[in-house]
Amino acid sequence: MTLLNGNDPSDIAFIHNNILALIDGTVMGVLLGNCVFGNDGGVKAKFFQHTLFDLQGRILARENPRVRPVSVDNERLIDQAWKMIPLIKNHNCPIIDPTNDWSTMPLEDHFLSAPKMAAAV
Repeated sequence: MTLLNGNDPSDIAFIHNNILALIDGTVMGVLLGNCVFGNDGGVKAKFFQHTLFDLQGRILARENPRVRPVSVDNERLIDQAWKMIPLIKNHNCPIIDPTNDWSTMPLEDHFLSAPKMAAAV
């Protein structure tokens, strides 16, 4: 399990079994490669260099190097993730130019409101 921090030191999310979820267990996305697909099936973010970036290259969260136990309902996580997977129709993963700037949008809001990445033609 990989814990993620926002722009403050508190844990806001985690990655477990290629599933991105909030600390409360709400699934925000599924990782395929380094792309994170949201509940609408579209690319919402990329995870690389121990950092979760939005598609404009702004930081949404960073990996937390410390380890602390987080209670996880694996069955619930997997069930939510499997509901997302059939919605992923376009597996194209855009190239982004990462910055050191933090996104002004909180992680949860980003995944609930960010528009789906348009398919490359």
